[in-house]
Amino acid sequence: QQNQGMNFQRLNRSCSAIPLDRRGDNSGVNSNAQHTASNEFKNCIPPVQKAAEYALLSKAIYKIKDQNSPEFRKGSLSKLKLKCNFFYEDNSGICVMIVTSNILKYVAVVFRGSDEWRDWNSNRKILFAPFGPKESFLKFPWVIDSLVKVHRGFNNMVFGGDRYRKIADALEMARRENPNYQVAFTGHSLGAACSILAGAYTAWSMP
Repeated sequence: QQNQGMNFQRLNRSCSAIPLDRRGDNSGVNSNAQHTASNEFKNCIPPVQKAAEYALLSKAIYKIKDQNSPEFRKGSLSKLKLKCNFFYEDNSGICVMIVTSNILKYVAVVFRGSDEWRDWNSNRKILFAPFGPKESFLKFPWVIDSLVKVHRGFNNMVFGGDRYRKIADALEMARRENPNYQVAFTGHSLGAACSILAGAYTAWSMP
């Protein structure tokens, strides 16, 4: 209700002015380590221009039908000068593309959201399942931890069959071509869920 919640702007200003060791029991924590962790966290948050492009890509993928789609050459996407490295869609309902930006120096893995009945079929599979692919087609353990459970429909959308292997192979190729580019995962609705799962697994599995 009104006036019963926190004033987050005031809280943020007050916390930013308090030394870290006064916000809790941080005895034994090295100040350099705190500074490094803070910088690493900041690096995880994209600048406004990149975030805006990720949002635009999450919207555009609903119209893009293949790697050579005219959407890349007209309208708002044409101004971004993107290269589509990979586009994949199958009868499970998944639709994902990988694009690179030579202007902002990023590789983006973009998942489409719910757009057809097969997507809603995945959405309704709300029981939990172990996180990650079921088969060991990769060179590392394919289950991060048996205690980690996620939405079964979302997990199958990303890791079912050989879908993740195709995404990972294409992403690795894009990274080799652009070794200094930042990698981002993005999507809207169902695509957002898929991007979180794929992004978390990729961060754990790829150097």
